Amino acid sequence: MKTRALAVLRICLLGALSGLLVTSTPAAAETGTGRVTGRLVEASTGRAVAGALVEVLETDRATRTDDLGAFVLEAVPVGVHQIRATPVGLPPTTRSDVLVSEGRTTTLRIEAAAGSRLETVDVVASEFRTESDNVTTSVTLNYEEIRRSPGAIGDVSRLVQSLPGVVNANDQRNDIVARGGSPVENLTLVDGIEVPNLNHFAAQSTSGGPISMLNNELIEDATFLAGGYGARYGNRLSSVLDIALREGSRERFESEIDVSIAGAGLIAEGPIAEGQGAWVVSARQSYLALLAGPFGLEAIPYTTNYQGKVTYDVTPSQQIEVLSIGGRDNIEFEVDATDLEDPLTENIDARGWRMVNGAAWNHYVGERGTGRLVLSDSYATFDTDIHDDTLGGALTYRNRSVEGETTLGYDLEYDLRDSFHVRAGTSAKAFRTSLDLEQPYGQQNPFSTDTTRVNAVAIDRADHEWLGSSYLQLSRSFGSRVELTGGARVDRFGYRDATRLGPRAGATLRIGGGLDFVASAGRYYQQPPLVFVYADPLNAELDPIRADHYVAGFAYNPREDLRITLEAYLKRYADYPVSTEYPAFSLANSGDVYGVAGLLFPMTSAGEGRSHGVELYIRKKLARSLYGQVSYTWSRTEHKALDGVYRRGSFDSPHTATVIAGYKFGSRWELSSRVSGASGRPYTPPAPESVEQNRYILDLDRLNAERARNYFRLDLRGDYRFRVGPSNVTMFFEIQNVTDRENVFLYLWNRKTRSLDSQNQIGFLPVFGMNVEM
Repeated sequence: MKTRALAVLRICLLGALSGLLVTSTPAAAETGTGRVTGRLVEASTGRAVAGALVEVLETDRATRTDDLGAFVLEAVPVGVHQIRATPVGLPPTTRSDVLVSEGRTTTLRIEAAAGSRLETVDVVASEFRTESDNVTTSVTLNYEEIRRSPGAIGDVSRLVQSLPGVVNANDQRNDIVARGGSPVENLTLVDGIEVPNLNHFAAQSTSGGPISMLNNELIEDATFLAGGYGARYGNRLSSVLDIALREGSRERFESEIDVSIAGAGLIAEGPIAEGQGAWVVSARQSYLALLAGPFGLEAIPYTTNYQGKVTYDVTPSQQIEVLSIGGRDNIEFEVDATDLEDPLTENIDARGWRMVNGAAWNHYVGERGTGRLVLSDSYATFDTDIHDDTLGGALTYRNRSVEGETTLGYDLEYDLRDSFHVRAGTSAKAFRTSLDLEQPYGQQNPFSTDTTRVNAVAIDRADHEWLGSSYLQLSRSFGSRVELTGGARVDRFGYRDATRLGPRAGATLRIGGGLDFVASAGRYYQQPPLVFVYADPLNAELDPIRADHYVAGFAYNPREDLRITLEAYLKRYADYPVSTEYPAFSLANSGDVYGVAGLLFPMTSAGEGRSHGVELYIRKKLARSLYGQVSYTWSRTEHKALDGVYRRGSFDSPHTATVIAGYKFGSRWELSSRVSGASGRPYTPPAPESVEQNRYILDLDRLNAERARNYFRLDLRGDYRFRVGPSNVTMFFEIQNVTDRENVFLYLWNRKTRSLDSQNQIGFLPVFGMNVEM
């Protein structure tokens, strides 16, 4: 199934990146203007900041915020700008990469830098803000950085793969593997609403996939936390991706359209009640079926997705937000017995549907705080049939499962006197699980030479579980040099009737001249995926998985557009589910597969793990023409299953590096490149009996002892902006994997050739893309 899913990705990527070009004659020069509107709010509480100076750097455009923190900048020249907001007596905050298009309105939300008054602290005006409870490993990416990143295809998760501590050696999926942790350990939020999986062709128990459902044109920014994060984030062990969507236009109706070889998409937006609110919707439909013949596609992926957001100001101190995201997909594969390069012998029919809906009430609490009440619900279906051609086409796996989560939560942020800041919250989550799974023939045991098929499964049950959580975190500045934060999170896991306490702490020491020492530590818990809890009666005793984080390092801001960080981390795992039948297997080494078939067996919470490393990150924001980043990580990851032996983890990558560089030529042209390299992924060589039995039998004496070829990839990209009549057009040309490097995705046994085959990732691929603002 993995090889079939690999083909899905290649088809999806080709469609997502290959735009339909138009013939036009650009104007000789761009002399138009646009508008920039938005609000300036406190970073700590979200309350409006009045009377602040807001200016477009290197222009004469400037204004001040009103009593609601709102500002309007008229007649801003077309192009990409820096916007600086300077509150009275506080450090300035700069927003880079603010795109202004002719005749359009760009809407921003700027958070005023937290901290002491200017007369008491040595600060450097900077966009690289960190929150008081997330002092380490925090990176915020804006829309332009996501859109133009070479090789990322506008997918924020793929751009996150270039950040320090994240393994970047996978073109096929956008899984976030943070500091050796499984992709299942990443938490994804959209406007503060938890989204279990944001991707097409997602599978149970996974958080990544081949291609995102989210239209990056709706993203305002995204913050990634690689570890040591505060107490408000729970039920995930490794990382957090917190995505904020922009509001729709409060000025007038606007629309965008994109057409590609994969499908067509539309964005529409406009005001509500004369600017008291706004709405924005996006929808996309694939039509690859029309191209199946000309392109010789054997399997056609069908995808449909939508996103919608409504924002309404009930009063100056109360706001309602409503969000909806959904997507549908299906694909069919048929076995080709004559294709010796395809190692699989299974016919697969897979369909799925995912949807997340949520509503939030934001309001002021007294004169110093804000509150947020959120109600959300997610729903996902998994509908898969697998027939094995070697068994006469017999059904070997069937899945008709439905999973859902309903969450009600309240969060409070409040500034106390004497430099105290409080974050507190509580939530209740109800899980709805309807499992209809069948694996009637079981599986051939990859850990044994016994030819008997084992672990036949038939699950037909509906369950309701719950998770209750509360947290409290206090932060305080001591003078202008020291800031400390500490708190705890309490989780009550209903499936196990277990309560866990997770303390968190962090510290910042401002050495001076833009140099800070930062450190954090915390204990984190996560519920095992319920599909595994219900797979066997023994699994009902699985404990919540635990991870302890320790992070320390330095952050240096020599100037407002440049940041350098150097951090070291240690992460220890306990209570990880491991197989009772296959003593070397730990669930920590899965999570980037396309389903749960073959993993439904008895487990116990006896697994342990450890990961440590050092990360260097240099980031240059776009101030005038040059931008880029350098990321390098040295790390080691090991896991121990029931046999008590520490072995390389499947996500162990000792060396990972990425360099992204770009240059803007005026307001129209932009060239960029991305170079990525990493140690090859570990794999287990086949035992000698594999040839005789014609199947992949793992050599347990060398489990994860071998490595695939080292990963390397070079991507080049060019962007061009121009105007055609009343429309603004952005086009790009990109070449992925310029050197046509054969990077290994995974190894599978090929029964047709009776040998182990490597399945390679994306080769040399030229692509085009286009977006039209109307």
